[in-house]
Amino acid sequence: MTRERWLISWVGRTDHEAAENGAEQDVGPIATALAGPKRYDRIYLLTNYSFERSKNYCHWLQKRTGYSDSSVDLFQVDLSSPIDYAAIYAEVSKNLKEA
Repeated sequence: MTRERWLISWVGRTDHEAAENGAEQDVGPIATALAGPKRYDRIYLLTNYSFERSKNYCHWLQKRTGYSDSSVDLFQVDLSSPIDYAAIYAEVSKNLKEA
C-alpha cells in the first residue's frame, strides 16, 4: 500500500505578503516547507482570507515550487474569530473529513 504525502496548512498573512511583494528570501512558511527535499503528493490549503487573494497566492506558490495545479487545493473556511480555537478545530476537522 502506497501512502500519499500531504502538506496541510493554513494560508496566513506572511504567505500572502511574500507572494504579493515578490519575495526571494523570506518566502513564507508554506513555500519554505515546499522548497525542502520532500515532495508532496497533495498540497491542501485552507484560507479565511478572500478566496481570490489566496488563489493568487496559490498561483505564485505553484510557479515558485513547481507543483502542478492538480496538486494544490484551496478551501475557504469562514471563521467568526481567528482566536476561537474550538470553532477552528471543528471547521478544519469537517473540511478534512470531506477531503
